[in-house]
Amino acid sequence: MGSVRWLLITGLLISLSCTGIQAQAPGLSAGPVRIIRHTPKIRFELPRSGYMVTARWVSGTDSVSGWREYFRYPTVSAEAIYTNYGNKPLLGEAFGLFPSIRFEMFALAGVKFGFKAGTGLAYNTRKYDRFTNPLNNVISSNINNITQFSLELEKTLGSHFTATVTGHLTHYSNARTVSPNLGVNTYGVLTGVYYKLPVKAPVKKSDLAGVDTSFSLRRWGGDLVLGYGISEYSYEGGPKFGAYFVNAGAGYSFSPYLRAVMGLEYEYNESVFQFYYQDFIDKPTARKRATKTAIYAGTNMVFGRVMARIQSGFYLPYPAESEKTVPFNVKLGINCLLLPDRRNFCPYIGVLLKSHVETAQYMGIVAGAAL
Repeated sequence: MGSVRWLLITGLLISLSCTGIQAQAPGLSAGPVRIIRHTPKIRFELPRSGYMVTARWVSGTDSVSGWREYFRYPTVSAEAIYTNYGNKPLLGEAFGLFPSIRFEMFALAGVKFGFKAGTGLAYNTRKYDRFTNPLNNVISSNINNITQFSLELEKTLGSHFTATVTGHLTHYSNARTVSPNLGVNTYGVLTGVYYKLPVKAPVKKSDLAGVDTSFSLRRWGGDLVLGYGISEYSYEGGPKFGAYFVNAGAGYSFSPYLRAVMGLEYEYNESVFQFYYQDFIDKPTARKRATKTAIYAGTNMVFGRVMARIQSGFYLPYPAESEKTVPFNVKLGINCLLLPDRRNFCPYIGVLLKSHVETAQYMGIVAGAAL
């Protein structure tokens, strides 16, 4: 199982690196961080505070490409992160590395406001152990996914330096590939500065001869995704089971780089089947308990060869015997486009995380196509 987890998370990092991160502008940020009690199942008292330090390498924004122009020249970065949760004997420390992308929102009085998102890999020095660390039921593996969302303020200082203030939500989890895994959700504020190399002024549309900025694709098309998720049984050391799912629907393209999707989803979860079947429920009923159908809606955003997919599904009352959970799920996916220059048939492969609000369901691999 360890090799599968490494493969999935490494694939996520490789696919994001296709956006073209180049170490051109180093920076450093630091600040306090606190853990969120996102579920009453957490066994320990939360630390009063910890701290986070990030080192950031920011790429230039002068490359000529259609997606950069469409999204108003977002900033692509590579970030190394260190987190001290505030209780090292219990929770340890986290060392992470992830690529991120920052979108400009607006500027006011010389201050730029932006939204930033990133996902990657983290190593946690302490994990759950039945005998030596039984209270830590939030992290049960050393290798974990790290996902961060933040709002960032930037202020230019002189010709080369930029000061930043960042409010963030940062999540650490192995997506229940090893149990128990409630995950660690943190929030905090970082302040820092980075050295910004001079960059060329954004090119005008008239200067983009031959670049893929034309809208030469159908507005409406199909949406198809096939996937396989992996999760561990709900108790420590339990067996690993798969979840199989299919999404089929339609998509509406606002541009070659932004598409809305919606449709129907079918999922069968072997872990749920085994749970009920081992509880002396007959096979046909257990299979229905393990089957879910849903309507889904989401968006695909294309950044070069990388496509980010954000999707939410709302469960349908069919089959009637289906296991009762929260009424919706969220899926976050990072995909690599196999034919990036194709507009009317665009296949891709990637990885995703599925969760029910605060609880991770599984990590999965997907193959899909925009038709």
